[in-house]
Amino acid sequence: MKIKLILLAGLTLVLSQCAYNDPYASNTYRDTTTGALLGSAIGGIIGHQSGEAAAGAAIGAGVGGLMGNSIGANKDRAAATYGPPPPRQRNFYGSSYGYGGY
Repeated sequence: MKIKLILLAGLTLVLSQCAYNDPYASNTYRDTTTGALLGSAIGGIIGHQSGEAAAGAAIGAGVGGLMGNSIGANKDRAAATYGPPPPRQRNFYGSSYGYGGY
């Protein structure tokens, strides 16, 4: 039974980022959803140990969603303040390795 729960938690972690196909979605939305999914999975596992899997999943989803919302809002605020990162500079030959790269 523990193996199934560990595999389910790992699968949830791996697939949680596959749900975002919209490149224009805000970090707040993405991180809130990811936090709620991961919190639900972890809370369900912890709650299962005490016999209250549904309550643990609900509490985990709430706490994970709040934490993800906070992290995503900070990312959006930083992006609005500082803008996107600058493009990577390349030298004349297209890379900094090999002959002539400094």
